Amino acid sequence: MSQKSKNIIEITFEKLVRFRKLIITIFLIFISIAATILIVENMKSEDEKDKKKKKEQPRQEVSIADQLAGTPMVEAMTSATDKAGRNPLENQEELIEIQAFATKHKTVGYLATVEDGIPRVRGLSMIKIIGGRWFFATSKLKGVSKQIRKYPYAEWITYDRNSNVSLRVLGKVTTVEDRAIKMQAINDVPVLEAAYWDKVDTEFELFYMDIIEANWYGKDDQ
Repeated sequence: MSQKSKNIIEITFEKLVRFRKLIITIFLIFISIAATILIVENMKSEDEKDKKKKKEQPRQEVSIADQLAGTPMVEAMTSATDKAGRNPLENQEELIEIQAFATKHKTVGYLATVEDGIPRVRGLSMIKIIGGRWFFATSKLKGVSKQIRKYPYAEWITYDRNSNVSLRVLGKVTTVEDRAIKMQAINDVPVLEAAYWDKVDTEFELFYMDIIEANWYGKDDQ
């Protein structure tokens, strides 16, 4: 066999080896893509099943107050100094007065937080007061959620339009992670139910304030 023929055979063999490697690579890529598609479709199917289960869940008749009964969230407000060296408000008469006013005007309010040393304020209604804790709700996608987690203090102000009396409170903020409590809050408030019924695990943020300080404006003029 001539040298030329040997060279042709060697070149042909090398090409066949390369082609074989290319075929194997393409096959492996195809298998990987197919496996990925199957995994994604399976995840979508599981997600749809979870959403269907959530929609089929029976509405609970137990109120949020009963749901929280006996938990640390409804214990008497502690007098222990928090991290910032502040104590929760302990004057029971004052607490009763400000809670009554806040409950009456809970839908008219503004919450102030801090972001990198800059104040941020937005309109935010209070849900209700339970065991001295003032409950609010928002979306985890909003800036307020990130702000209260980074710096857990906030101020909330509400007012009486007829008397021009306003109340501003400072409080320590705690986010609620218990899913059952979050679901009960959604069940109790139609607006929250419409917005977060199928987003309780992804977007819904429930938090409460332990009141540290309260200030009245226009009250002495009455």
